[in-house]
Amino acid sequence: MNFFLKSQNNLSPVVTINPKPELVIKSKLVSTSNRPKDLPPLEIGTKVFINLCHDEQVPQPDINFDPAIVYPLIINDQWEIPIITSSMRQDKDKKGALCYVWDCCINTKCAQWIRKEYQLREIVVEWCRESCDLAELLEISRDGISFPKMKSKGPIPPLEMLSEELNSDYKKEMAKMVEEGRDEPDNLIRMRRSLMDDEEKAALEEKELPPLFPTNNGKPASNEGKPLIEEIDELSIEEKGSRPLKEVDFKVVMGKADSPHKLRIEITSDLESGSDYDVTYDATHNELVVKNVNLEKFKEKTLNIPLPNIFDSRDTVESHIQCLFIKTEKKLSIKI
Repeated sequence: MNFFLKSQNNLSPVVTINPKPELVIKSKLVSTSNRPKDLPPLEIGTKVFINLCHDEQVPQPDINFDPAIVYPLIINDQWEIPIITSSMRQDKDKKGALCYVWDCCINTKCAQWIRKEYQLREIVVEWCRESCDLAELLEISRDGISFPKMKSKGPIPPLEMLSEELNSDYKKEMAKMVEEGRDEPDNLIRMRRSLMDDEEKAALEEKELPPLFPTNNGKPASNEGKPLIEEIDELSIEEKGSRPLKEVDFKVVMGKADSPHKLRIEITSDLESGSDYDVTYDATHNELVVKNVNLEKFKEKTLNIPLPNIFDSRDTVESHIQCLFIKTEKKLSIKI
């Protein structure tokens, strides 16, 4: 994620990134319901352009890309390509209409990976969309994505970042905040500042520090005369009742997928991670079997999704299944 630089007395080195264009992602703005009112209003339905670009200074994943290793890790949220996302800016399309533009910059080596691996490119495009959503607290359409034949939407300005910020994984931190319902960081900052101001004000008004032990305004304490430490003959510990497990409600939407896939299945529920799902293919009944494996919070549940007879063989289905979990929407996206 991109964080703006501020003047500080103790600045770490500033890194200037000069992004090179790779491709352009085009979509539209569909929702601003999560966007705070103190931020500038945006127009629903406006075109959105995301410049996917690259630079050698952007961090790489800890593990190099290998389809056999990486795709299972992606499903379990254990592998990700770092993305630096610029602030949003306004521009005009060919007809002179307003549009919103972001720059999403990845490492140059990662850009080489997505040129060769189509499935990885699809996943990175989704990560870019999600990163822009998180940066501005809005929602960009996933259904209307296209790739115009242009290297970039307008000139891509340099990105300046503190070196310590460049090496921090802010995307995961912000995603975690959204999962925990803390998707408005400004509220937390204002709350913390308010608490600090109250404490400082109270400290300034006090002429001396308050007593370490309360005196009850001079009144004798009810336990006066009691020793500070007492022996207890018996100690009983009451076990708190365990929380009841929640029911899992799967909501399924099926539709046509972009080539080379034929079918797209989206499953929405209260499950919070891709590792909470187990997805297998039952060739005997030609159906996907989706199970909840997070049995600490939820009851066990199995979902059987019959598949249309549009695939050549069992091997075709198993070799073309692609799963991606979208944290901000708690949605598992399956493409076959």
